[in-house]
Amino acid sequence: MKKNIISFCSCLAVFISLTGCEKNLLNERRVEQYLNPTTTTQVRIIHALSANAQNTVTPVTATTAPPALNFFANGVLLNGVSTAAVSRAIGYGGTFPGTAILLAGNINSGNLFDYAVIPGGNVRIAGVLNRLTGQTPADTVLASSLELENGKRYSVIAGDTIPFQRFFAFEDNFVNPDTANYTVRFINLAVNLGNGVNGYDVYSRRRQATIVSGVTYRNASPWIEGIFTTNDTLEIRPAGAALTSTPVAAVNGFAPVRSRVYTFVLRGVPTLAAPRNLAVAGYLNR
Repeated sequence: MKKNIISFCSCLAVFISLTGCEKNLLNERRVEQYLNPTTTTQVRIIHALSANAQNTVTPVTATTAPPALNFFANGVLLNGVSTAAVSRAIGYGGTFPGTAILLAGNINSGNLFDYAVIPGGNVRIAGVLNRLTGQTPADTVLASSLELENGKRYSVIAGDTIPFQRFFAFEDNFVNPDTANYTVRFINLAVNLGNGVNGYDVYSRRRQATIVSGVTYRNASPWIEGIFTTNDTLEIRPAGAALTSTPVAAVNGFAPVRSRVYTFVLRGVPTLAAPRNLAVAGYLNR
């Protein structure tokens, strides 16, 4: 009898130990521990498609915002099902997962720098406009087949002009900054109208220096590492423009947070009015 009691107590101790560990893992939300890097990749999708020709069935004006889109990976909806009462589609300038950053370095939800986990390899990413009223069917506004390697992270950005709209994939292969600095990257997806502008610079007003030079259309700058954390204004200027010229866009009141990694995307059309004008959307990578 004594032996049985000892055996029972030993089993109970092992059970408590195992369930305690599992609870701790769940509480700390260490989801990344369950990802298989050999079969999955991680994506963050950004809506920077400034074209709006497929926004409605009637003509639209330059000041009409581009449509909110649903994003699919190999036919699987990523951002949730919308209803007539609640739209889960991602609006122009928005990101999935998560939301765009506030300039104080905070964001609008608890998911600071989430990525969606999908199977890697050749992936068809699609942006679909779903109309919840009337008889007009859904439209696939853009779709691209992208080679996304397993075990890596990507920013996948909707951009370009109709009829050439597509997704661009930029690998998020940054190095984590130390506790005093932050890291930043700049992507140029402003519609190129052949207006003689050959890329853009990013000028730091705090440092009185250009920190990113000559990023051409559809390209990204390197990761700019080791920038000391302090409030700043980042001005976007045509490459090589005089500092007395007016910036085409700016990140005013930027208050970066230590050890964070930021990406800023220039989007829009130089000749159009807001909200389709040149503007900067930012999001957190880390």
